[in-house]
Amino acid sequence: MTMRVGYVDEPPFYWTAADGSATRLGLIHGQVQLDAARTAGVPSEQIVSFAGQQEAVAALIAGSIDAFAATAIGNRVVVAGAPELESVPFPESGAVGAFSFALVSSTLLTDVNEGLRRYLGSDDHRARMAEFGLTGEEIDGALRTDS
Repeated sequence: MTMRVGYVDEPPFYWTAADGSATRLGLIHGQVQLDAARTAGVPSEQIVSFAGQQEAVAALIAGSIDAFAATAIGNRVVVAGAPELESVPFPESGAVGAFSFALVSSTLLTDVNEGLRRYLGSDDHRARMAEFGLTGEEIDGALRTDS
């Protein structure tokens, strides 16, 4: 989540925005963050949808929105070019991607899940993700589960 430096309230994550705050979240139309905010119960009147990142960042700097949600890498890129903004990582992991299988493909599903469990977090996975700017901490956060 990206917000203005010195934002005094609790960081406006989806679940806090859905709990009765007046937080205005800037989200890019058609991106997963918009769906995640709606799924978390953020009221539509608190969601400000933008066509692109530049519009959302301008609105955040101007104070028209309280926060802007993008990918971890996107948030870092935004704050690198705007010293008045800061990136606040999500404290818990969320949906980070998915595959879809036919209901009759339970063996395939099991095999893919086992392969992913072995690969995700491996040295090779970390090296490949580092090429895209993902840190080990971000990978670890995405791999954490509550179960």
